[in-house]
Amino acid sequence: MNVSAVEIAQSYIRELSAHRKWFALCFIVIEVVTIFVATSWPKSYTSFSTIYADNSNILRPLMEGNAVATEIGDQARLAEEILFNRTYTDEVLRAAGWDINSLSPSQKDEIILGIQDKTEVTNVGRAPASLIRIAHSDVDPIKAFTIVQKYTTLFIEESVVEKRTESRGAFNFIQNQVTAYHEKLQISEANLSRFKSENNN
Repeated sequence: MNVSAVEIAQSYIRELSAHRKWFALCFIVIEVVTIFVATSWPKSYTSFSTIYADNSNILRPLMEGNAVATEIGDQARLAEEILFNRTYTDEVLRAAGWDINSLSPSQKDEIILGIQDKTEVTNVGRAPASLIRIAHSDVDPIKAFTIVQKYTTLFIEESVVEKRTESRGAFNFIQNQVTAYHEKLQISEANLSRFKSENNN
């Protein structure tokens, strides 16, 4: 026996009409539960900063033809290694509002791991990325902001130190090259003088 689509639709409509009170009750319960969850669910605020990461290497032009300069890596991963260094634990905890003097080492480790879990360091754009994004989420918007601000400051300070070290390395490299060429020039002049003196006789 073939049943038409119209008959099937009419059958569904009759079932819905017969149980409309039940469906209405289910709808109301679902709405109430959804509203309750939405209002009681803890709010989370995300603060972020976008930083220009200078990918240029001051030694690269100087090293061409002599050696291979350090290649540009994953900026976000490198930044994360810098920021999540245990050296900065106290600074980050202090920025987050904790009294570090009242915390034991294990408590510090537990809290900082919780902060790091809520912090994301990502590349912005295609590799090699020149922008990185530092984001932190927290139920307290002020805490989210201060933590991101601290991580941003730490990254910039470390970048300045790194560039200063690069500049010092470039200066030492040039100085060593000048010294080496000077020594070669002195040797060449000595050999030339010896050659002239030997051939004049």
